[in-house]
Amino acid sequence: MKNVMDWNSINGTMDAKTAAIALFPEVSAENEEYFWTEAARTVLTAILTKLVKDNRGSDLELKKTLSLSPLEIFRLMPAGSEAARYGHGGDKQTAAIIHTIISRLNMALFDGIESEADINAIAVSLVPAPPDGDLFWNTAAQDVLKGLLASCHQSGKRSNIELWQVLAAPIKDVAEMCKSTKLGQAGYCYIQDADSKQAAGVIGALVSHLSWLEFCLTREDDKAIS
Repeated sequence: MKNVMDWNSINGTMDAKTAAIALFPEVSAENEEYFWTEAARTVLTAILTKLVKDNRGSDLELKKTLSLSPLEIFRLMPAGSEAARYGHGGDKQTAAIIHTIISRLNMALFDGIESEADINAIAVSLVPAPPDGDLFWNTAAQDVLKGLLASCHQSGKRSNIELWQVLAAPIKDVAEMCKSTKLGQAGYCYIQDADSKQAAGVIGALVSHLSWLEFCLTREDDKAIS
């Protein structure tokens, strides 16, 4: 299988920038994709540079990094850097930038999953604990997401759009998917009564954390239509 990146050629920021430019060539400032191209190239350069600096330069580590939530990814950017400034544009902008990178690399969230530990890490990143307040809803949403990720992974549903379709399914179907996996047992307990306010609240919390995924997919569809 062809590697995503030629890691042997990336030894520092300049090499990382060259690799990013190869994926995101310069476009005219009048081009409607100019902003996204510039942002994706800048952020990818920062990601590649950090991975190499941390001796984690590999396709697997790149996939694991891009499987984190957009917020977590931008926290990796050096403070005050151009890449970090792109993280100040709001949740939808940061998500779209990361999705642009993932799409160009022909990757999906599932590409960073090789074990149950990976599923746990991705779920905690995508649905982080709130800085204060009640932990119940986020903990429950994390547990449901673990079950859904495991179910999708086992059934061969490995694309981002398939994950969003699962999230948008009726709660009773989501509960059955959680019930079908070892990692989903805790999540199933929260939503087994699909008609309850608790189940609706848990799914609502989960969807609110992953709504950026719908935005990215909608933007992709709009580009295809145009």
